Amino acid sequence: MRVVLIIVAVVLLAFVAAQAYISMDMAKTEQQPYEVLWKNDQLEARYYPKAVMASVTDSSSSYRSSSNQNFRVLAGYIFGGNEKSQSIAMTAPVHMAFNESVSQMSFVMPAEMKLEELPAPKDRGVKFSE
Repeated sequence: MRVVLIIVAVVLLAFVAAQAYISMDMAKTEQQPYEVLWKNDQLEARYYPKAVMASVTDSSSSYRSSSNQNFRVLAGYIFGGNEKSQSIAMTAPVHMAFNESVSQMSFVMPAEMKLEELPAPKDRGVKFSE
């Protein structure tokens, strides 16, 4: 019985430590500012001001496969898959649009980065907009 209690305590401690780490890590992630336009118990409508975005568009008909592939391409860009091999900080949220024929995923670039200063991507599927 004592061994079971020790195992449960260790698992619980590991879970609490993991949650604390995730919370601290998220506090360091730049959040795109927004204004709440309205909300109710289930929904919240937000206005996001103009931002510099790196986006990938895909014609996949599967949400799961397109989101995984698009995320890999964009993550590759910000983790150094660009002409300068420059790492770019991850921000939140990740913007997504999806319908029957086209899906798009966009990463917001850090606020200090300007459109004309972004390093060119190695993957030609990455496009920039403001």
